[in-house]
Amino acid sequence: MKDLAEHLGLSQTTVSRALNGYPEVKEATRVRVSEAAAQLGYRPNASALRLATGRAGAIGLVLRGAD
Repeated sequence: MKDLAEHLGLSQTTVSRALNGYPEVKEATRVRVSEAAAQLGYRPNASALRLATGRAGAIGLVLRGAD
């Protein structure tokens, strides 16, 4: 995200908010960020996303033995 922000001349906060659909980001900025992200092949860092949200996206399964 840092590279994307530098490429656009925007703060990382603005880029993050634009990508996450915050309403306070102007539509023109959101479009500009989305287009640049697609052009540069930006993909969110899955580890950072899990850390920020506290969600691992995993399901646990507990099985009882056949005793």
